[in-house]
Amino acid sequence: MCERAAQRRDEENLLFGRQLGEAVQRDSFGETVVPVERVLERVVAPWAKDRVLLIVMDGMSIAV
Repeated sequence: MCERAAQRRDEENLLFGRQLGEAVQRDSFGETVVPVERVLERVVAPWAKDRVLLIVMDGMSIAV
């Protein structure tokens, strides 16, 4: 069961990677996803009149 679950997770990760690559090439992420390169302009800048603390954390892989 563990091996099958790991295999399915790998398949989902590959699909996600392909879809993310396509979105990056099209520069199309929709309204709900904000690429880290645009966080300053789309998230932080609108709050610039107030004090803003932006914390960026690097995510770990699912396998870890």
